[in-house]
Amino acid sequence: MARHMGGSFVPSRTNEAKVKSIATRDGDGLAVMLLNQLQDRDLEYDLALSKDAPSTKPLAVRVDAGWP
Repeated sequence: MARHMGGSFVPSRTNEAKVKSIATRDGDGLAVMLLNQLQDRDLEYDLALSKDAPSTKPLAVRVDAGWP
């Protein structure tokens, strides 16, 4: 995990309180880790690289990557 989660912290959020997101970025790209605390189900998700991007999936992961 340490190999992929290097660089700088990037703000991220989900629309589900029991799913946490942690994002980092460096010169090679962006890494996002999801921690699902829901013990009864998995969720389909959209990974949006903008804090305002729309989603049609039950779980929306928004990363403020600073990309257009």
